[in-house]
Amino acid sequence: MTSCTWPTERIKLLYIEDDEVDRMSVMRALHATENSRLVDVEHVSDTYSALDALQRHTFDCVLLDFQLPDGNAFSLLDEWKSSGLIRIPVVILTSLNEESVALDALHKGVQDYIIKGNIPGDLLLRSIRYAIERFRVQSQLEKANEKLEHLAFLDPLTEILNRRGLEHILLLDLERASRYSQPLHAVIVDCDNFKKINDTFGHDIGDLFLKEISHRIRGAARSMDHVGRIGGDEFLILLPSDHSDEAIRFAERVRQAVAERPIKIKEHTMQQTISLGVCPVPAETHSITDLLAHADIALRKSKLAGKNRVSEQC
Repeated sequence: MTSCTWPTERIKLLYIEDDEVDRMSVMRALHATENSRLVDVEHVSDTYSALDALQRHTFDCVLLDFQLPDGNAFSLLDEWKSSGLIRIPVVILTSLNEESVALDALHKGVQDYIIKGNIPGDLLLRSIRYAIERFRVQSQLEKANEKLEHLAFLDPLTEILNRRGLEHILLLDLERASRYSQPLHAVIVDCDNFKKINDTFGHDIGDLFLKEISHRIRGAARSMDHVGRIGGDEFLILLPSDHSDEAIRFAERVRQAVAERPIKIKEHTMQQTISLGVCPVPAETHSITDLLAHADIALRKSKLAGKNRVSEQC
């Protein structure tokens, strides 16, 4: 019998099986391989004991009998998924007449299945090993995709939310505001005379000024607030649960955070101010475009009144 090539690290395996004959068959198959010394097996016979073991110990893989006295593999997998308790690879042991059902289990995240009977030890070890390796690759891909999705919501220059990220947050905030009858306000921020910085120092220096401005805006915000860049030198802040007077005080705090001291970038120093517009977010808002049409009215008030100030759109 040819044994599979096995990694040098030990494998901690949780084996869930209620049938003593099947258990002995699997254990004999494992012990008959030259790599059995690298596999530590903990055996349990029911769902309750399996969940208890998973809470007490860390396992590299689960070898699971499809039919258990207190449920089948599907019910157990659903319980694991809903509880968030388990995030490890699973190999199912099934009888011939359950093979089509076992195929369905692959769609539930099971890595592999093996037909019960005279199971060769090397086949069983290969299935366990490949299940672990596939699971690791899948986990890495999921993390990479999550990172890409996260980056898709961020402005690459300032590392705050971009327009797409704000759009996503806005819809969530609108749903929450409607469900709990809470107010929702927005603050639009425009950098005063910023074109002068780009014309005088160049766009590379201008970008560094924008990074510092965004840093000050974010520093004035609370953890519950969402700060984003909507393009150029304009920013938008979503304020959940704030009433008008609170939103005005917040906007004034942001204005002071930017204007209170000069910004120094390399050998360049500039006293930068911002104009802000505050408005409640209408319940009929469906997008950032809808919101900006409302908020821009308040911003124009600040610009027309001489800039470096906060104005409100009721």
